[in-house]
Amino acid sequence: MNLDEQTPPVVDGGPSAGPADLLRAVRDFQRGVDREKSFELLFRRFRPRIERFLAPRVFSPEERLDLTQAVFLRIYRGLEGYRAEGSLEGWVLHIAFNVYRNWRDRQPGGRNAVPEVPFESATGAPEPSPTAHFPSPSTTASPLDRVVRQERLRALREAIGDLPPKQRLCMELRLYQERSMQEIAAALRISPETVKAHLFQARQRLSDRLHPTFGTIEF
Repeated sequence: MNLDEQTPPVVDGGPSAGPADLLRAVRDFQRGVDREKSFELLFRRFRPRIERFLAPRVFSPEERLDLTQAVFLRIYRGLEGYRAEGSLEGWVLHIAFNVYRNWRDRQPGGRNAVPEVPFESATGAPEPSPTAHFPSPSTTASPLDRVVRQERLRALREAIGDLPPKQRLCMELRLYQERSMQEIAAALRISPETVKAHLFQARQRLSDRLHPTFGTIEF
């Protein structure tokens, strides 16, 4: 289907928006016509589906929130290149799976630390309420604001992944699992003082790398 064909303007809607409404939203986004409104429609339509996909795979609500935002960041970046060669929902779920897989493989222990759930098994999960645990962007910040915030988080995670191994493990355990100094020391079989040194050095490296672009990032 040609995304450049003439169609009426996008209408307001949520999860009930039909394929034609979604296609118009993509077309308008690509043309730069009211991008925030177009992205809002896509956000409302696909958020419950992405939450259903993540629910049996990611136990922490905070992690699910971060991953959902990361998925929409990828969607936002990829919409320019979307050409409707397959279904829009399939394209969105492919992005969701890649974001989840990257997150899973970055956890301490890698893919073995997170239970494998077949892709199809999420389809039978209950549909989340449209307003549950994830306020609409229009009531908090715009989708564009969320994209900027998620870009900062993505850069932080990428920078953590590039740290020397011991510093990376200490930082991941501290940030992602909220472990205490003593717990990190026991897990890595090092002293709490060594953990503190690794964390200090890691924060220095992260600050040096991220501050020129993003300013101060709390971590």
